[in-house]
Amino acid sequence: MTAVRLPSGSGGRVVVVAVGSVALAAATAAAIVQATAGDRARSAAASSTGECLRRPYDRASPWNRLIGSRPRVDRRSARFIRAIADNDKPLTSDPDQYTPAVYAVRDGTPLRTVTLSGYYSTYDAGDDSRKGHGFARTIPRIPIPDRAVAPPGDDGQVVLWNASTGVEHAFWQFARDESGNYTATNGYRYHTKAGYHGRFADGLAGRGAGLPYLGGLVRRCEIGRGAIHHALAFAYDAPSRTFVYPASKSDGDGSDGELPEGSRLQLDPALGEAAFDAWRLPLKARTIALALQRYGMYVVDNSGSSKIFLEARQTAGWDRAIGPDLVSGIPWKAFRVVQPPPGGRSRDRGSRSVTQRSER
Repeated sequence: MTAVRLPSGSGGRVVVVAVGSVALAAATAAAIVQATAGDRARSAAASSTGECLRRPYDRASPWNRLIGSRPRVDRRSARFIRAIADNDKPLTSDPDQYTPAVYAVRDGTPLRTVTLSGYYSTYDAGDDSRKGHGFARTIPRIPIPDRAVAPPGDDGQVVLWNASTGVEHAFWQFARDESGNYTATNGYRYHTKAGYHGRFADGLAGRGAGLPYLGGLVRRCEIGRGAIHHALAFAYDAPSRTFVYPASKSDGDGSDGELPEGSRLQLDPALGEAAFDAWRLPLKARTIALALQRYGMYVVDNSGSSKIFLEARQTAGWDRAIGPDLVSGIPWKAFRVVQPPPGGRSRDRGSRSVTQRSER
């Protein structure tokens, strides 16, 4: 028997085990694999923490602006909230389907080619600086990690974000075939640093409301630290065909009695721990509830469910406590619709705080 010292995988502690000569090689190999996996996990955690320190988009972005203590409540708020509640669907938070996966990329990430069947746009000088690259083009030099795959659901939304440089690539219906070729329907290149406000001013890129996929997404590091410093992305069935800032378009098909895309909802800020207790919200859900009180959530898309967007489980690594019912205890009657922040245009005749013309 031979005594060897192997990493235990528990905080770097060392243990002594007795093994035979045959088992020694296997035990050593297993220890190396275990240590490597631990290094990868710690690296991923460090990367996630670094991304949390870099909040996407300009500090004046509508995503990053607090609602404030005396917001203007939309005069149609009660009607709009009833329209959501009448769908008879609770507020959900499903990280396992129809939500973006976020892959951290760096300068050394392999550069690959993506063949599109739709459009690709680049915004390299602000929100209204779109350069179109034509229809069904092949786009080279996209940083894509080896492990990158689309999350479950037909949308296949994938974000490739370099938090250090602030470059955000994203694709809709992203896929990799058996030969290793990458395809997508539509895609864009955008930036997350100062001067970029988390919206496509011309309405020609992004998700249903003309907003980037990274905007409003809840990340694991935010839940881990117990604070979310931005508004959340929200979708339901079915917003109206109109839109308000920060949206620049709408994919809604609902009536005029439904919320315009871009509408901002706020959880009643007067509610506190007593309400959270009554709703039986777990601690992680309370982090989200506090963000909904301070920053609110924007209607960004048309969806078959009423949902906030959490990063896909495959890249976030959520524990099993994070699931569709995380925030379902929050009743719709606890929400109100507040006026959008100034600075935008609208295609919603009922909104008084924005210019009455389209950006298209």
